[in-house]
Amino acid sequence: MQLVGSMVKRGIKASSFHAENIEDVEFSSYDLVILTSSWDDRCTTLTQASLGEAKACILLLFDDKDTEGIRDRNDDILSRYSSLLSKNLYVVKGLSTDVDGVWQRLFAEIINVYKSTDKPLSILFDLSCCPRFYSLTTLSVCFKYGLAGKFHFFYNECTYPEKKDDLSMEEVPFTAGRWEARIIEHLAGSVNPGDKNRFTVSIGFEGSKTLMVLNEFEPDKVNVIIPCPGYTKGYADRVREANIELFKSFGIKRADEQNSHAGDPVSVWSSIQENHITTDGWNDYFLCAGSKPHSLGLALAALSMDRPRLIYSLPKKHNPVTVIPKQDCWLYSVENIVVPLI
Repeated sequence: MQLVGSMVKRGIKASSFHAENIEDVEFSSYDLVILTSSWDDRCTTLTQASLGEAKACILLLFDDKDTEGIRDRNDDILSRYSSLLSKNLYVVKGLSTDVDGVWQRLFAEIINVYKSTDKPLSILFDLSCCPRFYSLTTLSVCFKYGLAGKFHFFYNECTYPEKKDDLSMEEVPFTAGRWEARIIEHLAGSVNPGDKNRFTVSIGFEGSKTLMVLNEFEPDKVNVIIPCPGYTKGYADRVREANIELFKSFGIKRADEQNSHAGDPVSVWSSIQENHITTDGWNDYFLCAGSKPHSLGLALAALSMDRPRLIYSLPKKHNPVTVIPKQDCWLYSVENIVVPLI
């Protein structure tokens, strides 16, 4: 496992580690492990890891299902694995898009685990297949209330479907319906009505929906985070092409672009810190529309700054998309160094 980048600011320390396969990832011991079943087979990658027994495990089993039985198969795999991983297993159910209801149930179980340990938790959270709202809200709320002192976020890279020439709206339609902008809890920042609005957007394959969200806010300036290098050859070019109308609408130039590896949140955080030299006169918004690691990077930046608002793009529905898990894995260590772990 190789250290790719590290950063410390305002009591938050984060490091990105890359490994060429799951066997090379160096895990720790954890009070809580949070897993999510999916029709995406990356949800079972962690079952191949050498994890010690955790004090508790939370398994998210969303009501959303595919028609080919992949979710049912992965549900069984993760249910058996979770039972072996910890004697204290909590299952959280609900529609993935019912973020308020599911979050309340997830938060209640986190509180239960916290009460049983009576100290800030060490948490392993599998990012690979979990909707961003839950991972980012868990991070912000746990740090806000001192429920956790350290997170390890795991992410497994994948290869996405080849581009289809007959697909007119999105290159890879992970979601259906118009996106709703939802502010992540405790990362609402502050807004001065007299200031201009500046958006920093992590962009991905669903460019038209990203553009619709931006148009609702009518920003005065837009910066974009490009996943470059990407997980595969041509990945960044595909993302650019999917967002060509966004670039045109807001006159985005090279100076408005920030390149960060698609799997490196620390690079995103560092880039934002370098480019946001001053916030005077600006209301800053961070919009999650790209890779899950980039969304984590936006959350880290928001946690370490006073005013930015972190926005999650809530879809009407999540669509089954077939991806191929790669060997490459990432582990992101995020620590609140002002909260003692003991």
